[in-house]
Amino acid sequence: MRKIKSILSGIILIITFILVILLFLTKISGETPQIFGYQILRISSQSMEPELMIGDIILSKNIDDISSVHKGDVVTYIGETGDYAGKHITHEVIVEPYKTDSGYFLQTQGIANDVSDPVISADSLVGTMLCKLTVLSVVYNFFMTPWGLIIILGVLAILFINEVFALKQLIKENDNEEETNEDCFTAPHADEETDN
Repeated sequence: MRKIKSILSGIILIITFILVILLFLTKISGETPQIFGYQILRISSQSMEPELMIGDIILSKNIDDISSVHKGDVVTYIGETGDYAGKHITHEVIVEPYKTDSGYFLQTQGIANDVSDPVISADSLVGTMLCKLTVLSVVYNFFMTPWGLIIILGVLAILFINEVFALKQLIKENDNEEETNEDCFTAPHADEETDN
């Protein structure tokens, strides 16, 4: 049972490590990290206060069908013009998607803003907000501090070293068991038969 537990914890650690690296590489490449069509996004401006504060983490889902977006939904899109160009913007929909000859368009506005955003194409939508992740926001904001980063890197290093030693011990125990099994199954040498 102990061996199975060690193997499972090693597998979980490796999968977690791979996911963190993939998310990190995706973020560096400028894309929005996502898993199975879901993204975790961080609010970085005051435009949605008091509903969303700076540092809040939200869970967002890809938009498969533009008709599922309605007035009052909070969506994230990549800005196309002016100060918004190339930035991820999370605002409330104030004009539902409508179709023109050029495609679908909609309009958004930050709750705290006096002016609505420029009209955006549906193609620039990243996702629609499902919920605010309060606990993750607190944890994320703590770990983004210098001390928090040192702590999380230290904990990950300790877990990794612990798993390496556990796997090494498991391999050693397996080798010892194989040697013991080989000794047990070795047939004893028979005495030579003599004629009387």
